[in-house]
This record gives sequence, structure tokens and C-alpha cells, in this order.
Amino acid sequence: MGIDGSGVSSSVVAAMKAFTYPAEKLPLCSERQPFAQFTDELCRRIAQEALTTPERRGRLTDVTRQIVGQRTSDPAQYTTFESHVGLNAVDSELVSGLVALGFEPHNFAGVQPTGYHHNFTQQFVVDRAHTGKGHLVAVLREKTEQARKLVDNHPEVLGFVESEVYRSEYSRSLPVRAMWPDALDHVPYRDLTYRELVVPTTAREAELSGVPLECGRAADVHIKIAGRVGPYSSEPLEQRIAQHKCSRNPIELKLGERLRELGYYEQISQSGNFLYTAHFGELGDANRAFTALADFASQYGGIIDVAREACTAFWRKSVVGESGEVRFAPVPPLLTGR
Repeated sequence: MGIDGSGVSSSVVAAMKAFTYPAEKLPLCSERQPFAQFTDELCRRIAQEALTTPERRGRLTDVTRQIVGQRTSDPAQYTTFESHVGLNAVDSELVSGLVALGFEPHNFAGVQPTGYHHNFTQQFVVDRAHTGKGHLVAVLREKTEQARKLVDNHPEVLGFVESEVYRSEYSRSLPVRAMWPDALDHVPYRDLTYRELVVPTTAREAELSGVPLECGRAADVHIKIAGRVGPYSSEPLEQRIAQHKCSRNPIELKLGERLRELGYYEQISQSGNFLYTAHFGELGDANRAFTALADFASQYGGIIDVAREACTAFWRKSVVGESGEVRFAPVPPLLTGR
């Protein structure tokens, strides 16, 4: 079962459309059949990309490979190229359009910034030992531009598109390990404290604050703390999230509170992990934060993943209000030099 002489076999498409996440997989995700909404033609397109491009990563890609028994792994040294789309609303046509471009749904159970409930990612993990993969960067750049146009031309939605790149050296994965009892006494506040700049949404806001309307985002720092959640159930999502938060390790909960005080906002993944993100105006500041957090996690536990992703392009949709004022999609603050 896979790709035959005429393309992706009908049996693969049927298996994709019938696939349902097992109860223990993405337990905070209510959409249990990820391919059910797509046409056979779009499923074939997803499968073709997944099965012929080993560098591709994503939820739909992972499931497709699982269905056909294809396995991939990250190389020892790699560079990740990815683009994200965050939207406040979607319709079936927009979803299909983004998926056809190679963007895969990557939603969260708990969302920040508030309102951007619909998220899509296209990602390639490229082995640095191999040359000749530059075409994937060109593909991602082209598809990202097409995604931007789709969002910009949609009459209803508001959102943003961000492109990022990072090397394996800036992605630190750590084993699940309980935090030391005195860990909070060793949070590296000195290396994590930066000024917070509110990103303006209008020219007037920019003028009043002195922050440019098109202020640049240099990098993001992401932190993951493992969540412990039971298998999927049909209880209301808000209720399940509330129960999940109540079950948190008290020390890890306090660490999350400290991170929020430092400008990191919290999201909850559909697998139940707690994610903290900060956006930086300068790459050097993001690098220092990454190093401080990775060193802290290595010594004191709690955190299972730290990543620094350099931002190579960032676009916010703008709309013209009834007063004629141009308003850009709101985004979280930037952290900048002390």
C-alpha cells in the first residue's frame, strides 16, 4: 500500500479518510479524523508529498507515513525551515487551499494570542551533511508567499504569517525529569529579564508609543513542560483543560508563572504539554535566553524542550476600518534589550 505507477493508491486514500486518532493520541484534540474533511484528490496530494519528501514534517505527513509503514528520523545535525500561519477564523475553502500548498493543521488546546485558534505549519528538516536541498527552501518561500496571498484576499479572516529557521544546536530536548525542590531559587532571572514592547496595530498607536508599526521580530524562544493528561473523552474541552491545569505539578506550575512574568505567554498543546513562547527584537537577546533556559533545564529538570527559532520573514494582515484607519493584526509583545 503506497504509491503505484499511477500515483497514490486508492487504498491509501481510503485508509487516510478512515483514520481516527487513538484515544491516547492528541487527547485534547476534538477533530479525531484529520483527513475526513478533504477530497480524495487533496488526500492524494498530501500523501504524494509525505511519501516522496522525507524532509517534510507535520501531523498529516506523520499519519500518512504511519498508514503506509514508512519511517523517517531526524539526522544528527540538521537545519529546520518552517512557516506558520495563524488565523482568527477559517472556512473549508481556505483550509483546503492552505493544505494544498503544504501547510498542515497544527492547532492548540489553549491558544495565545487570544483569537488565533486556527494554526498551520509547513516544515522541512534538512540534513546538513547533504547538499542539494536548497530547492526545499525555495519551495517553502514560494508556498509561504501563496499562503500570504490566500489570507490577504480572504474577506473575513485576520492573521499573520511567519517564516523561521534554526539549526539542531538551537533545539535542546531533555528527558522528562521532576524539578528539584529548590529549582525556582535558581531561575536565571538576570539572563531572562528584558523590556517588553507592545507591537502597535495602527499608525496612531505607533506614533504615541514610539514603536515602529513594522517593528522587526528577530527570533522566538519556545519552552515545553510535559503535561500529564488522560486519554481522549467527549467532555467539553474547556472542562478537560481546567481539569488538566489542576493536575499540574506545583513546582512546574510556579515555573510557568515565573515565565509569564518574564514575558513568555502560555499555550497548551493538543497532546497536553504546556508551551511558553517569547518573541525577541534582537537575535542576541534570544540566544542568551535560549542558553540560560537550556542550562537551567539540564540542571534542575521540569523543562523537556527549549528551542530558539530565528525569524526570517513576518507579515501581518491589515484591514481598513469604517473610519478609514488601517489596522494590522495584533501580535504578542517583543522582548528587547535591558
